[in-house]
Amino acid sequence: MKLLECTMCLLLILLISLHGVYPECSSKTSCSSCMSEPTCAWCKATGSDITQRCSPRDNVDTTCPQSDVVDNPSLIKITVDKPLSPDSANNQFVQISPQAVSMNLRPGKPEKIQFEVAHAKQFPVDLYFLMDLSWSMRKSRDNLASLGGKIIAAIKKKTENLTTGFGSFVEKNLPPFTSSIPEFNCATTNKNCAPPYSFHHKSNLADITADQFKNSVLESPLAGNVDDPEGALDALMQVMVCGERIGWRNNARKIIILATDRDFHFALDGKLVGILTPNDGTCHLNDTGNGSGYYTHGELLDYPSISHISSVAQSSNYIIIFAVIKRYKEIYEALTQRISGSYVDILTADGANIINIVENKYEEITTSIKVSAGNTGDEVGVKFFTDCNNGDQVLGNQCNNIPLGTAVQFTAEVNISRCLQSPQTVTIFPVGLNENLTITIQSNCDCACSQPGEEGYAENAEECSGVGTLSCGQCACNQGFYGKKCECGGLGEQRTEAACKDENGIVCSGRGQCVCGLCDCFEDRLGSVYGSVCQCDDWTCPQVDGVKCGGNGDCDCGECKCFPGWKGESCNCQEDDGVCVSPYDGEVCSGNGECRCGKCVCSIVEGSNNLYVGDFCEINPAGQGLCAELSACVECQVFNSGPEKGMCEFCKFETVLMEASEVELYDFDLGSPCTAKNSRGCSFTYSVKLNQTGEAWVVLHTRDGVKQKCPDLVTPLGIGAGALILLIGLLSILFYKCYIVIDDRRQYASFLKEADRMKSGVNQNASELYKSPITRLEN
Repeated sequence: MKLLECTMCLLLILLISLHGVYPECSSKTSCSSCMSEPTCAWCKATGSDITQRCSPRDNVDTTCPQSDVVDNPSLIKITVDKPLSPDSANNQFVQISPQAVSMNLRPGKPEKIQFEVAHAKQFPVDLYFLMDLSWSMRKSRDNLASLGGKIIAAIKKKTENLTTGFGSFVEKNLPPFTSSIPEFNCATTNKNCAPPYSFHHKSNLADITADQFKNSVLESPLAGNVDDPEGALDALMQVMVCGERIGWRNNARKIIILATDRDFHFALDGKLVGILTPNDGTCHLNDTGNGSGYYTHGELLDYPSISHISSVAQSSNYIIIFAVIKRYKEIYEALTQRISGSYVDILTADGANIINIVENKYEEITTSIKVSAGNTGDEVGVKFFTDCNNGDQVLGNQCNNIPLGTAVQFTAEVNISRCLQSPQTVTIFPVGLNENLTITIQSNCDCACSQPGEEGYAENAEECSGVGTLSCGQCACNQGFYGKKCECGGLGEQRTEAACKDENGIVCSGRGQCVCGLCDCFEDRLGSVYGSVCQCDDWTCPQVDGVKCGGNGDCDCGECKCFPGWKGESCNCQEDDGVCVSPYDGEVCSGNGECRCGKCVCSIVEGSNNLYVGDFCEINPAGQGLCAELSACVECQVFNSGPEKGMCEFCKFETVLMEASEVELYDFDLGSPCTAKNSRGCSFTYSVKLNQTGEAWVVLHTRDGVKQKCPDLVTPLGIGAGALILLIGLLSILFYKCYIVIDDRRQYASFLKEADRMKSGVNQNASELYKSPITRLEN
């Protein structure tokens, strides 16, 4: 008996678990909707013994013949496949292969396509120098002019097909960005200081000599302004959109070097000078002769937004290198996170290292291969895998230190979240190159058995009582007929009404009518009503901000079926715990909490009633806080000592050195600065900040290059020796004083004793000093 009870319990648990795992299949009432679920298959067989047509693939109704199971596969076809050609005498390079692919996908069933990328040798390069020529950059301008020939020669060692151009920018000539008093714009009355301008294009891209480049730079006007940020984005937009005017080539690697010593204005800053018209992203250069010209709409249009700059840069494959002074490096690093294919490097105060920046970044660009996907939208997801020619493939989209002409194989995993209404086109491209792999994606949700002329489709079919169309095993009855096999006609009568009642005995859940033993659900303005007894609908689901399932899932019979990457009752929680990984130690919520819906929920500190605090639960309120958490790694990286010695590579940040006077220019997190002692007993000070990319920025304070402050042993020893001598002197005086007092008391007591003896007349002559006053004479 007990064995039977256990068997029944296991069977019940199995049925419940199967229902919990595959609830989406049973709710699908058509073949096309069944194909929208990756784990479901459809049975198109005819007959009344088919109880459930849409079932899990591994659990298709056993009464369904295998030949009648509809399970649309994903299909991949390569349509254009030119081989890689990194070497070409006529510049007909092919740097990505294949070039076009068509994919028919089932939602939720990702498919992979392999492709190769190789950077071409002697690939054409268009190099445009865009320089801040405000008055503070005058030394940098002169250095660029003198080093131009060396820069051109260095790039031509990599490719002889090089064109070079030059332009400059300052600021919109409107107060309060500039002053109407010229002397206020420049720090001098030098006649070489021109009126402020937004952008000046000096020379078109061309194969020029060192002297020609030097003349272009030196002939460009220096100007000034009165606020710190400059109009860099205004100029950058014109350089990118004036392609025909500047001379950009479609088949070249397009590189822009933007050099500045200041911050930048961006969209809506124009309101400060009364400009309300958004930047239109079109070319507005006049003609001042020899191809040069000024930006004419600087005082009419607002600055472009960062997203606008990124969109234009990505659509035309521009590579942007920001050469900025150290003070603004962090700001421009945050900017590169928003602009695909952009880099940042530190420019010295006089700009003398510009040649090193160009050479190093060009080497980095040409020896690294990075791929990206565009036009994915909300319905298409793409992941990249590569082995970088080192073995097994791992998740990633970039390979470094790849010699020119060497092919690297990537794999793109493509997935769709739902059935597509129309074909989608996704482009995969190497960043910085004007070549791509075009993937045309269609959803394979339509079933062949629902198409006229295909097997499984028949009009006025015998299986439908001759008054309906058989489609994928189901009958679509002609007007005036209804029923599972169109067996009901006219008004008919309600038969086997018990089959239409829900668990509460209500016919069709009160949302339909029973027709021939089947529920015919009513239409509702809110959505669809369905189910064997009309018990389901697609709108009674949890909402987030008034949107069903937060827009991240489908409502199915009162429950949210979340799209990939989302979870929770209302699909408002991201599954990826990566946003909760602490930048300090690399653990989720620093190991002191758990990630819920993309945020850390901190746990209780062991042995207390306090919770860990901080965005990543990194701070113990009863301890020394973040300073104590990071001091071991800082000591390891800077002094190669401490408890973490030999394990610096496990630290999740890199400590940088900065003079204390420079540190004061930055705002650091609460609790900074931190002071700690290393194993030598020397103290060191550092500050911590989470930057805009979510990474820890740790700065060690230095004073004239000195990293630590060690205790001064000479002064304490001198003070100690002096104190010891003083103590010995005091003790000597004390001992001498005590001796004098004791001796005086001893002699005084002796005196008193002698005096007593004299008074008593006893033995008065005992003293050698005593002489009697009486003299006796005798004959």
